[in-house]
Amino acid sequence: MSEPVRFGVIGIKGMGRGHIRAIGEVEGAELAAICDIDADAARTTAQELEVPWYEDYREMYRQGGMDAVSIATPHYLHAPMAIDAMRTGIHAFTEKPIAISAREADEMIAVAAETGMKLGVCHNRRASGLSQALKQIVDQGRLGRITRVLWTSCGLRTQAYYDSGEWRGTWEQEGGGVLINQTVHDMDLLQWLVGPVVEVAAIIGRLSHRTQVEDIAGAAVRFGNGAYGVLQFGLINVPGMSRAEIAGDLATIVLGNEGPRLGALPASVLGYIQGKPELPDKLEPTWEPVAALEVEQGHRAMIHDFCLAITEDREPMVTGESARPAVELVNAIIMSSVRGKKVSIPVDRDEYDAVLRELAARKDL
Repeated sequence: MSEPVRFGVIGIKGMGRGHIRAIGEVEGAELAAICDIDADAARTTAQELEVPWYEDYREMYRQGGMDAVSIATPHYLHAPMAIDAMRTGIHAFTEKPIAISAREADEMIAVAAETGMKLGVCHNRRASGLSQALKQIVDQGRLGRITRVLWTSCGLRTQAYYDSGEWRGTWEQEGGGVLINQTVHDMDLLQWLVGPVVEVAAIIGRLSHRTQVEDIAGAAVRFGNGAYGVLQFGLINVPGMSRAEIAGDLATIVLGNEGPRLGALPASVLGYIQGKPELPDKLEPTWEPVAALEVEQGHRAMIHDFCLAITEDREPMVTGESARPAVELVNAIIMSSVRGKKVSIPVDRDEYDAVLRELAARKDL
């Protein structure tokens, strides 16, 4: 059996706890060190886990003794910490989002290619049993030509949540609100299933929270495969509301209160519209539940996969390239609203940098 992959973890008071727990549960992974700017928390946790601790992540990199680093820090630190790791010869695994902007993601991807280090991103919703089942349905072509998408993900965050960290709710350090934090997972899953978005018309707003950033957003989008979609996201809903419809000419996936369902048609609805004589007089879908596959899930699945990517010298489940579309869609929605125009993807990197600077300098969206 190969030697375990030795991980350092940066950021131990938020999602980093989940990374540490997953590393401890995965055969083939080993916790080598931890790092946090809160020295007391780092020291206490290190004593419990019997590993070295650091306040400065660069010093942790210099000391060596690790093969990979798990980065669970505020968003604005993902890119510099991952880039420094890869240039030090350490594989980098970051929490979502990959970065604040598509430009930062570009730089991370370029450094991974330059150094030969692995770059992985913790979009762990791809690893769920339901997501894997949906991906299988789409990849098998059971939907036919995808034509329409409806995607709603609305929940709640209190003001206390934002007050818990100075970086939260800021354009400079969080890079946005509901879009880049809570629902960037949706942006990833949506495009992983349907394909990349290429055009966006959107509006964002802030209805309640005392922050710089958006707590509600809506967008009309066009996918590269020709499908059209309507997206809505928010942090002001009780009860939370999540619903998705992915419609093709042969079947429709519906995720809602009824549970995940697949409605299959006996023939193509696009052909039916044209009145082809060989088709039935009426199309009626046959509905069936979608059963989740039995797979390893969550952070454990992502850490396990990243270990295997290193030991088998293959790409991780979520590469930098495949994580970039999620943050690029976030950037496009924000830029479309601020500039009051449709935005094409890839987004103009210089223009988005200018948008972020403008937003950081003012109080209102």
